[in-house]
Amino acid sequence: GGAIGAILRASTKHRYRGSIWSTAGVNVLGSCALGAIAAASPLAPRAKLALGAGLCGGFTTFSAFAVELTALVEAGELGVATSYFLVNNVGGAGAAFLGASVTKVLSRGRC
Repeated sequence: GGAIGAILRASTKHRYRGSIWSTAGVNVLGSCALGAIAAASPLAPRAKLALGAGLCGGFTTFSAFAVELTALVEAGELGVATSYFLVNNVGGAGAAFLGASVTKVLSRGRC
């Protein structure tokens, strides 16, 4: 799972020419997926681990976010740095909540 996630992240970074916003995008998307995986009660524990820590962990990247944020602050780009921080953190947490909430609502309709 981790290898697949890392390949997906690398291809996204390449496609968007290494933009900081591609990092933010994968972090928010990965957070949404992880929230859904965590809330998916029918998944076996090993499947949750492979998909959550493996795929989502390999796809998202806190270290790139931290380095890119540091570079923005050091370059004096405080407005962009603030936006980038908020998108990654507030957007990521909101996306995880959304993913979990949608999964829970959808699973209520199943027998």
